[in-house]
Amino acid sequence: MPGTVGRYPLAFDRGEAHDACMGLDLSAVIAHWDRLAEAVNRDAMEAIWDLIYPDAEEYVPHKPRDDESRFRWAPSEVAPWYGDYKFRGVACSGSIKPHWGLGKLWEDIRERPETPADLVDPFNRFLGRLLGDNHDETYGPNTFGGLPIDKISQGSMTAFSPAEVTTLARAWRGCADRLEELRPAMTAEISEYVSPFDNFDECAELLRDWAAVVDEAERRHWGLFYVAD
Repeated sequence: MPGTVGRYPLAFDRGEAHDACMGLDLSAVIAHWDRLAEAVNRDAMEAIWDLIYPDAEEYVPHKPRDDESRFRWAPSEVAPWYGDYKFRGVACSGSIKPHWGLGKLWEDIRERPETPADLVDPFNRFLGRLLGDNHDETYGPNTFGGLPIDKISQGSMTAFSPAEVTTLARAWRGCADRLEELRPAMTAEISEYVSPFDNFDECAELLRDWAAVVDEAERRHWGLFYVAD
């Protein structure tokens, strides 16, 4: 069974987690929340690992739209009830490093003078809540989407219920058109400190991929979760 490191993600100490988490991968999954809750209640974390590591032949192609083509869907007699997302660009290897880096980058640039002050709150509500440090009270606690926390590995999993997904999606719609305004701050931060990104465009691509995950989950009235292993 995949292992965990500390309380990553997302509730972890940034200073201690960096080196420990870099050997981990990240899997992002959207799912019908009632069916997921039933599976977790029945099989605990085994249900999560079964979703992430099924037999390859169990998946079916499903490409009705550009964003959806990046999802790998589960088989079903009627319709798939969960799917995991294949990130592009710097995150295509599956490593958790760029996701960790994006959350860390936001925490750093929100204090920079190049960051428009009126963008801090909307990006906190999307990027900060999605990938931020749960020890930071700015984002609120990780509730694990209402899943039974006694049956999941709280050190390796972060989850958002359908209602929380809707909140994330609304937050993204409130700031998506202004993403370019973060270019000066992100470019400066990347040039001054070690980062998994070479430039702003790599950050923006990963951020838009996360937005695609959130938007598809909202469209289906599903929740989402991701795990580090």
